[in-house]
Amino acid sequence: MPFVLCNAPNTFMRVMNDVLRSFLDEFLIVYLDDIFIFSKSQEEHVKYVRKVLDVLKKEQLFLKMSKFEFEKNSLVYLGHIVGGGELNIDPYKVSAILNWAIPKSVTEVRSLLGVA
Repeated sequence: MPFVLCNAPNTFMRVMNDVLRSFLDEFLIVYLDDIFIFSKSQEEHVKYVRKVLDVLKKEQLFLKMSKFEFEKNSLVYLGHIVGGGELNIDPYKVSAILNWAIPKSVTEVRSLLGVA
């Protein structure tokens, strides 16, 4: 993709959605360059991964193996921890606010509200 393309993330997202459309919300979620495959069993998961990899290969889209993570029960996604039937806020994301000093002036309150 050319660097001068100002809508590169939107274009990439559209390409990924078009290529993987038949799997979306059935067992797959795509967000920019993240592909999440979910399943109820390991056998089912292997089958889904194979389907996705076959489609990506057919479309000549390549993946970086070092970024793969398999058999995870939970993951951090957009500031949340997803997994095990639960959705929790990532503690790392809220630690700055939880550890913020108690504001002692109007300016400090405004500063805190700007972060929150």
